[in-house]
Amino acid sequence: TEVELHVFRAGKIVDRMTALIGPGVHPDDYEVDAAVLATHSWPAACLQPGRPARAALDLPVAIAAACTAAGIGAVARARQSTSRDPRLRSHRRDGPGFPQMLLAWRHACAG
Repeated sequence: TEVELHVFRAGKIVDRMTALIGPGVHPDDYEVDAAVLATHSWPAACLQPGRPARAALDLPVAIAAACTAAGIGAVARARQSTSRDPRLRSHRRDGPGFPQMLLAWRHACAG
């Protein structure tokens, strides 16, 4: 799994953006191998030691760190884990199926 964040900068709006990160898989249920670890320079806060040549990845923390690094002014995230909450869809728990959704919008502010 590769996490990519694309921020399109239009003037100075990035620092006025808010990222709302929904539920995602947490490190207790998401161990990745060396190949995944090598795809990105992961922030230390999103990794926990795993078996040899592996680490547990906290995907919501990784996405939040990428948003902050991109200059997004505020970042909030849900604490639920998709793999632990039966109300949420989980690829790890449920297998292949419908993908999760990403939604972004731009709200014009007065003034």
